[in-house]
Amino acid sequence: MQYLRIGPPWARIELRVRDEKLISGVDYLFGNVEGNKTDNDNIIAIEVLGADSDVETIKGEITGFDTPGQALINGKYYAYESDWAGIYDTDAREGKVAINEGNFTGFDTFLRQIAIYHSYENGYLPLHSVAFEYHGKTYICPGESDSGKSTIAGLIKDEAEVYSDEINVIGGEPMQVWPLPFRGTSQNKIGTGGGILSAVLIHRKATKASTEEISRKAALRDIEKSVILPTFADSNTKNRAFTLLTDYLLTADIYILNFPKNSRGIINAITSI
Repeated sequence: MQYLRIGPPWARIELRVRDEKLISGVDYLFGNVEGNKTDNDNIIAIEVLGADSDVETIKGEITGFDTPGQALINGKYYAYESDWAGIYDTDAREGKVAINEGNFTGFDTFLRQIAIYHSYENGYLPLHSVAFEYHGKTYICPGESDSGKSTIAGLIKDEAEVYSDEINVIGGEPMQVWPLPFRGTSQNKIGTGGGILSAVLIHRKATKASTEEISRKAALRDIEKSVILPTFADSNTKNRAFTLLTDYLLTADIYILNFPKNSRGIINAITSI
């Protein structure tokens, strides 16, 4: 058994990997994560299995729906596809997942949903975004797919410390930024974070770098599109997301970042704020 720990304090996941063949895949997916078994009550314990028979066994334990998908039923998160399956008890903070033929995409999906669920539970708002730290200041750029998040991360990675270019969460007092360290996460800040938020940057592709002010009402319309909900979100979760978003926007400094395809322009723009 090998124990690998990833994630922020409120969603610290301890992967308990039995199959040695899965170790290299898990390391590749999540970066350099390692450790020993812990008895911390806040740990989310996930047993990772790798045999075909394990997938079928877990599928046999899933109740409440008969087709591939995901659901939260009586406090238990069930998920399965043809080649992976998982069960997680949200109250006990423990579960198991089986991966057939190294399907780490499905594995990643399962863990993401657990981390997103506990983020809302602890008052943290997950956003599709790129977050980075430059000279001790932390910035987050929310955005939908193809909005330029990965482009920004790639341009500034040699000058700034990138948290993640996929999913970051904001919350806490003072407001902090944490990456959720899963597939698509830059390796620099994997499993760590907690940088105090300096500004939210709504990014726009441009030929010349600059920043400009934006009204909170307009910012809300933009950032709302970047909010990530659990796949099994109910109306209460959706209301919670909107409340967190509006509360956080009341206190955050927000700007439009017009960015060209060069790192110096982006750095010059943010340092002018």
